[in-house]
Amino acid sequence: MAHSRRSPVPVTLSQIARAARVAKSTASLALRNLGNVDARTRQRVLRAAEKLGYRPNPLVNALMMQVRTRASPRNRPTIGFVNTWGPPAQEPPGIWNVISAYQAGAQERAEELGFDFETISFQPESMTDQRLGQILVARGIEGLVIAPLHSPFFRWNMNWAPFAVAAIGYFEANAGLSRVFYDYCYCVHEVLLRLERLGYRRVGMHIGRADEERSRGLWTAGFLHYFERCPTAMRAVPFPRIDEYEREKFLAWFRAHRPDAILGFGDETLHWLEAIGVAVPDEVGFVSLAHRMTRLPCTGYDHRLEVVGRVAADVVVGQLYRGERGLPVLPQTTLVEGRWQDGPTTSERRPR
Repeated sequence: MAHSRRSPVPVTLSQIARAARVAKSTASLALRNLGNVDARTRQRVLRAAEKLGYRPNPLVNALMMQVRTRASPRNRPTIGFVNTWGPPAQEPPGIWNVISAYQAGAQERAEELGFDFETISFQPESMTDQRLGQILVARGIEGLVIAPLHSPFFRWNMNWAPFAVAAIGYFEANAGLSRVFYDYCYCVHEVLLRLERLGYRRVGMHIGRADEERSRGLWTAGFLHYFERCPTAMRAVPFPRIDEYEREKFLAWFRAHRPDAILGFGDETLHWLEAIGVAVPDEVGFVSLAHRMTRLPCTGYDHRLEVVGRVAADVVVGQLYRGERGLPVLPQTTLVEGRWQDGPTTSERRPR
């Protein structure tokens, strides 16, 4: 029978402070990765705590955090929502529907749990992320939910040590952080299964390069896996290797392969097909993989973005309750399942 190795007498903060030759307040801040404790002092405190066999009490951490969330607004801990997109007038109309949904879900959940919530606009071209970190610390923000990044090629150079963090999205820049997002592969599988049941047989997917980069290839992976995993009556038509807004290349692909259903994102696909006289859904079906970004009525997939935001806030709050700050030893990814949304751009196909 295995026995846990526990010290019979809990190590106290005073013992750690004496061993590290610092004040109790400094030892407390260093152990919680807070305050302006310099790196050398923090390491000395951590080494002293390890040598003494100190183990934090997660129940005490959670209790103290709950006490703080019930304090006066001035002393209440704050979760920040970091957004790298520009003002609504500068961005594609649908994108703000998406960002606002994430924000609303995260804010609702944070406030339910007693935290303050603040939205922070961060434009990398006008401010360094090191400066952003200094501003966040100065504002007393302890937890961060990182919204999907504007550029899939952005790279963080941030000191995450003072913060509990969860990122929304699969961006390479967020590697090392715990992440929350919708399940790309489940989404594509569900859409293809629905189309197959409706009688569609030649299906193509039109994803722009930037969106595919943001997903780290998971849109394509989900699409190809569906056709690889088991026999299906459908066929996948070749991918259009084009950018999202290249109208003529898209239409050349469509004329060459004549899919009877298309998976895509925005309204452009529907506008382009209408412009050449293709009737939707009579001649070709269309399913939006990002239903919130599509302004025209259509069949689509709802990723339940508010739920994604809520789960991201839960991840951050869990870290704060456990006293965890900075990059996790073992980053975790949480996937949220979405749901099919019926619409006017698909219909049941008659057998030919």
